[in-house]
Amino acid sequence: MAALAVLLASAPAAAAAYCVEPTKPFCATAFGDRSPSEAARCITALKRFLTAYEAYTKCRIDDAQQDLRDTAYSVDSDIDRMECEAAGKDFCF
Repeated sequence: MAALAVLLASAPAAAAAYCVEPTKPFCATAFGDRSPSEAARCITALKRFLTAYEAYTKCRIDDAQQDLRDTAYSVDSDIDRMECEAAGKDFCF
């Protein structure tokens, strides 16, 4: 288990982040006739949305990886303490 913590600890740490899910542009779901310029603006908005959604997804993945690193570190500490106690040592942290 210690190897898992070392592996995870070597991964780049993510800064604490708040991931904000972007909203899909209204134009993508709106019905009705569009002028060519309105369609072009909507395409641009959809491309921006996709870029923002990719960043949002990466943010969530980074948060999940940080949570896994934190949990692995905590569990490894618990295991080390339990192994110390099982060995009959007096000072186990």
